Amino acid sequence: MQAQKVREQADDQARLADGVELVYGMNDQPMLYNPNAGNYVRISPLGIKVVEWINQSLTVDEVIERLMKDYHKPSEEVKPAVDKFFEQLRQARMLNTDPIPQVGVRRSVDSLQKRPVLRIPLITSARAFPAPLANRLELPRSSLYLACGTVALLATCMLAFYFGYRGFPAVSGSLSWLIIIPALMFHLCLHELAHAAILRKFGIQIRQAGIGLLYYIFPIAYVDTTDTYRLRNKYDRAMAAWIGPVFDLGGAAISAVISLSSSGWWGDQFQVLLGIQLTIFLFNVNPLLPSDGLRTIEALMGEFNLRRRALHYLLCKAAFRPLPNYLVHLPKSKKIQYALYSILSIAYFIGLLYMIALYSIKACLSFQ
Repeated sequence: MQAQKVREQADDQARLADGVELVYGMNDQPMLYNPNAGNYVRISPLGIKVVEWINQSLTVDEVIERLMKDYHKPSEEVKPAVDKFFEQLRQARMLNTDPIPQVGVRRSVDSLQKRPVLRIPLITSARAFPAPLANRLELPRSSLYLACGTVALLATCMLAFYFGYRGFPAVSGSLSWLIIIPALMFHLCLHELAHAAILRKFGIQIRQAGIGLLYYIFPIAYVDTTDTYRLRNKYDRAMAAWIGPVFDLGGAAISAVISLSSSGWWGDQFQVLLGIQLTIFLFNVNPLLPSDGLRTIEALMGEFNLRRRALHYLLCKAAFRPLPNYLVHLPKSKKIQYALYSILSIAYFIGLLYMIALYSIKACLSFQ
């Protein structure tokens, strides 16, 4: 139905929108970039050819005829593929025609998928970000990777020692949220600053930063890292995402050290802060959320939209439904990766909910 609407409303002289450019980013994959909308769309070599044809004044029908002639394919096979291609470009604001507005539930779902965070930008100038700090990171990339891994390992060892020595945190004294909340906000700001500094080090401009609501409910801080797609090296993209969880671990380890070295009231404050920091870390590596953990996995696997594609694959298999075209022709190894990702992600999420419920019950019992 959507493709039919595109055909009915399409301009015979459909062209790329003004300013749209072809760039090569992650894993040297070609992408269309619209600087006005600020988004990217991955495109195949054949898609590049089609885009060149429409910019040479070919109409959509002429493109279909040319593809039928060049690839010896029947009309009933070429037309749906071309319709879908132009639908995707149009909805991504890559064409000189406005996207077709969605209605009802589909509009809400699409909006939530595209914008899972309600953003309130506080900084909108790239010049305001830590270029001087990034320039001081003069270590080569390999050393940055090593430093990041070392911090993560030391922080994990410190936290393991803490839990082995103290056991599960249980607060017995009074709490001061006037101490905990500012410390937590300071932690979140430094977390986002770490993302910004690494990206600026890799030559990526930061569009904006601010506070937001994840799924319009959970308060978070954010840095817009959309242009990370321009990083060709997958390890650079993984590093830019993974630096956030590493910072969370480091912050939790610092809180653990202060909690162990303090007693009484101060020890209770940092014990609570430690618990919150660990919760942030666990959610931030949750691959079922638009998290740093998901972006790290996507970078290492060289994937776009990993979560949607993998969960769609698992849903079709579980419901014995036919796979869509973009999943049918995947190699077997990729299908196995999608299935493992989906199963492990769901298991992680269930385990995380169980841990939170267990901790909440123990916390309630400790106050009785």
